[in-house]
Amino acid sequence: SGNGNIIATVQASIQKHQTTVNAYAWAIEIGWIDEMKYNQVGSNILQLVDEGVRLYYNQKLDDIAFYGFVKQGVANAYGLINNAQIASQLSQVKFTDAATTPKQIVDTLNTLLAGIAQNTAYSRQYVTNHLLLPPEVYTALAQPMTITTDGGAVFQNVLEYFKANNYVKMLFGSDDLIILPVPYLKDAGTQVGGAATRRAVAYCYNEACVRMPLPMDLTRGATMFDTTSMSIKTPFVAFIGSPQFVYPITLAYMDNI
Repeated sequence: SGNGNIIATVQASIQKHQTTVNAYAWAIEIGWIDEMKYNQVGSNILQLVDEGVRLYYNQKLDDIAFYGFVKQGVANAYGLINNAQIASQLSQVKFTDAATTPKQIVDTLNTLLAGIAQNTAYSRQYVTNHLLLPPEVYTALAQPMTITTDGGAVFQNVLEYFKANNYVKMLFGSDDLIILPVPYLKDAGTQVGGAATRRAVAYCYNEACVRMPLPMDLTRGATMFDTTSMSIKTPFVAFIGSPQFVYPITLAYMDNI
């Protein structure tokens, strides 16, 4: 009203994130005679080796994205699947067990999604849009299930049903949930009885939640001819940072699936 004297304010908290960044350098060396031989058969050996370096680089990006630099002994430089600061819970059923029903699978995954929604105060901005599963679990979701409706029985696999009836879809009307198989998750979960377990990872793919800095993407240097070794040399360099968990409550793990 015109007599009001209350001023709404917003309180902000600014924190600095320290991220480990490692430098990577590779060099390829191709004999001049070898290059001439490849040219005679219409093949470009420089292009083949260049593609090989870029393939290795992409595999390195995957490794750092999922594991961080923990395997290199860097403390707290976690990846997407092994962050000790991310909440995890144990599944009451194993998805690949013959006795596990499709309903139990759907209920377990929805429990995972519901926990993130509750932690983020049901914010549409931070809705879960990625669900990563071990390949054998992803395969288990392809098993058929029968759904009884007024029109009779409908047959779907669990994956199709879950995509259409998951918690995020019901709460926000969102079709953005992407479910992907990731081989790194096979033994990523909390140990049970001394044995590693499978892990499911749910998160919001958004730079405001989690991101991976690349101060310098893979950069190719100048190709030089070395008269001493009669070879062609090309350097490559990249700077890769470990993932930054800006808003960690938008991620959660479900182990022993």
